[in-house]
Amino acid sequence: MASTKGARPTSSTKRVSSRPPRTASRGAPRAKKRDEYHHGDLRRALLDQAVAMLTVDGRADFSLRDLARRLGVSHGAPSHHFADKGALLDAIAAEGFRGLADAMLAAKALDASPTERLAASGMAYVRFAVTHPAHVRVMFGKAPSETPSDECLAESLRAYTTLVDLATAAVGPGATEDEVRRAVLVAWTSVHGLALLWLEGEGPVRSMAGGTEEGLVAMAREVTDMLSKAISRQRR
Repeated sequence: MASTKGARPTSSTKRVSSRPPRTASRGAPRAKKRDEYHHGDLRRALLDQAVAMLTVDGRADFSLRDLARRLGVSHGAPSHHFADKGALLDAIAAEGFRGLADAMLAAKALDASPTERLAASGMAYVRFAVTHPAHVRVMFGKAPSETPSDECLAESLRAYTTLVDLATAAVGPGATEDEVRRAVLVAWTSVHGLALLWLEGEGPVRSMAGGTEEGLVAMAREVTDMLSKAISRQRR
């Protein structure tokens, strides 16, 4: 039997390569990695998903991994936008305070008397709360982060300062710091209490409001009107 050692391959013998065949040209677009969110804005998607989950059950008992799984991205993808869940909740709180401040500033800009503007701000407060329940729970619940972000602090201060300005104008010229403080306290706790009782599903408040959000807003108007009248009597 003839030896084949050292024989060269003939034209009919093909050398088999160990490399896999190329299936795409060099210029073809590469496939997206799993952590590249196909909507193009993973940060926004994470916030929206967290808000949706909070709206359903009111509890922040999810993790960043839970959000990643629901959005179909890798477990590590959220860390490109939020260091931890506390940072994500902080961003939700900042977003909420920004929206609340904007709503109250719109009331402040109305062409109306100071007491009417204060009443309008109370209505705006309640309307914001019932349409943004997840934000409100994060804003006024347990602090999402040991050290709130500068953005969150700035937006919360903007909302509070707007309320103070409205109350100061309603109390009138020459008001003492204590008078303004009391007006702020009563106005804030009244409308905030109404909003929270509604969000927690308390029967009496929902019944008095006729089971509608607009009914609750009308109740907020009644409360702030009573406050405005009390302020007027106090300043006489």
